[in-house]
Amino acid sequence: MQSAKKEDNSKESSSNTNTYLPAGCVPELNPQQQEFIFDELTLDSKFDSGNLSYAAKQTDNHYNIWISPDCSGTSSETHHRSWFHFRVTKLKESGSNSYTFTLKNINSQLKLLNEGLLPVYKSLPSSPEWKRIKPQPLVIQQSAEKGLEVSFNHVLNSSDTETYFAFTYPWSYSEDQAQLDHCERELKNDPEIYFNRELLVYSREQRRVELITISSHTEKTDEREKPLPDLFPEKTNKRPFMFNKKRYVFISSRVHPGETPASYMFNSLLRFLVSKEDPRAKALRDNFVMVLIPMLNPDGVYRGHYRVDTHGLNLNRMYLSPNVVEHPTIYAAREIVLELNKSKRLFLYCDLHAHAGKKGCFVYGNKLAFKQQVESKLFAKLLSMNSEYFEYDSCSFSESNTKLKDKNDGEDKEGAGRVALFKQTNLTNCYTLECNYNSGSTRNVLSKPVIITNEPQNKSLRTPREEEKELGKGFSPYDNFPDKQPMFESYTYTVFEEVGAAIGPALVDMIEVSPLSRVKSSPYKNLKNLRIHVATTVMKEPSFKVSVYSKKETKSSSDSNVNASTKVKRGQSIKRVTLEYKGIEKEKIKEKEKEKTTIKEREKKEIRTTTRTKSYIATNRVSITKETNRTRK
Repeated sequence: MQSAKKEDNSKESSSNTNTYLPAGCVPELNPQQQEFIFDELTLDSKFDSGNLSYAAKQTDNHYNIWISPDCSGTSSETHHRSWFHFRVTKLKESGSNSYTFTLKNINSQLKLLNEGLLPVYKSLPSSPEWKRIKPQPLVIQQSAEKGLEVSFNHVLNSSDTETYFAFTYPWSYSEDQAQLDHCERELKNDPEIYFNRELLVYSREQRRVELITISSHTEKTDEREKPLPDLFPEKTNKRPFMFNKKRYVFISSRVHPGETPASYMFNSLLRFLVSKEDPRAKALRDNFVMVLIPMLNPDGVYRGHYRVDTHGLNLNRMYLSPNVVEHPTIYAAREIVLELNKSKRLFLYCDLHAHAGKKGCFVYGNKLAFKQQVESKLFAKLLSMNSEYFEYDSCSFSESNTKLKDKNDGEDKEGAGRVALFKQTNLTNCYTLECNYNSGSTRNVLSKPVIITNEPQNKSLRTPREEEKELGKGFSPYDNFPDKQPMFESYTYTVFEEVGAAIGPALVDMIEVSPLSRVKSSPYKNLKNLRIHVATTVMKEPSFKVSVYSKKETKSSSDSNVNASTKVKRGQSIKRVTLEYKGIEKEKIKEKEKEKTTIKEREKKEIRTTTRTKSYIATNRVSITKETNRTRK
């Protein structure tokens, strides 16, 4: 095996503490970002988000590559070795342009690999857009270095100067900064869109953590947001203006550096927010203030980590009590959320992620009381009606999910943003939005969006009996809406972008201000009917079947032990909840019941009066006849 000439990047440590690298490879200050020079090629990762720890030539056109674990060579070194990102530069032509690359120590991402995950590549200058390598059976075997060996082939284009390979579609810290610079230039002093960018805090390695505020200029006040302790180090910059009568939405991304699908979701949402062509974007800006953090772990992203920061910490377990020194980005995000909630402006919190185990795109929510649970699930349902790839049936709102221990670090989710911030705010709409790296199970067939005019709309609510006549049996047509098709192809970054962009339309649908809505063209026809359907699905959940709807809760939770009287109460309760979620107030229900009672009593009284009259006439017929004749004469 041929060793490469290795460029010295920094001071070398005296001993090799990294047990995952071959002998002779000494960890350095930036162990993920190295360069290895061979006769025909140079392999390097000396760029933002790069990770290639060591490379060796096995045979002609076959190279072995080692991935550096997060925090390699430090006391905080972890076992995470999934993210790789390296560049191949051709130095001279060889007999063949077909090369084999073997990843010698990747973590056991066997589920993803068996489901068809392929590395991505881009070639410059011929193919600058990221795409998956040519479909091929990967050679996978157990590695002697606590993981897997994965080999793939690729043909290098002779006209290209360099080709990049990565675990999945990359998005670096530098790209993020460039995107924000572009938005700031384009939207500065824009008369229609309010765009504010400010330095929220510096990371531990002094990288910028940005806070973006986007809205329209309507309802803008002269008052500005107040500065918070230990945050906003650029004191010369003014904080954004405050808005009256608008709901605030907080969205964050990339707390786990290797979860790059989160950035693609975020980027597409950002493009939607600043769009002037889509009327739903204008409606969103007119009714919401979007508060955004595009990158919560810029140090981990820059250094090519997969899951932790540069001190080996999973930052998404630090929300319960973050420290401004050790967890500055999480401390800052938490302070912003708590401040918005304190002033009763916060409507929704969502943290964007990627998932290696569970297929599809979905949300994790919290286990709530019945009414809150319906509202929480309503947003997820609206996402599925605005996105082809969001799978409502894969969403989880169970309490057990918050207590599951992470198989990577053994920590439970009590300190995760969604769970911890819900406990501190009691916010109904509190989510983690996840996209699988590679694939989903189904694909939604979306209804066409309908233009909503200012003309009076028929917002009457249908009873279950009317639905049965129009749609079939009860709510069953709703259960299969939107229509789904099997999903066979692997995800590309456009899938992540499509899911992220759906957040905007779902928000305006949720408060019924969308000028172009898919809800109206669906079987639900309006949001109230959709809410009724979500309520019925929540009713079917075991934790709500009896205890929530019965005034007197039974001791046994199993259906086999529920007595007849309880079953009657359950039916009465379902009727009561259905009426409530049809928007009919309890007072109106009582009034209608009183009207019915009054009508029945009036009818009974008329019947009694008629009966008495007939009886009187029958018993006094002769006298009445004589009196009538006398009157005629």
